[in-house]
Amino acid sequence: MVTSKGCFVAEFSRGEMLRIRNEMVLKQMESDTYYYKSFGLTLDEVIGLLNKIY
Repeated sequence: MVTSKGCFVAEFSRGEMLRIRNEMVLKQMESDTYYYKSFGLTLDEVIGLLNKIY
């Protein structure tokens, strides 16, 4: 039988996971916001569209 080497998985606290998630989402949202603004959408219009699909 051959024993595998396995892999290392770092353990993150709940707070750290939320921070990383929020950082990733904000980065994507920043990019998306430029796109929405190029169509002349207001913040209220974007929120209204998000409410329709969320």
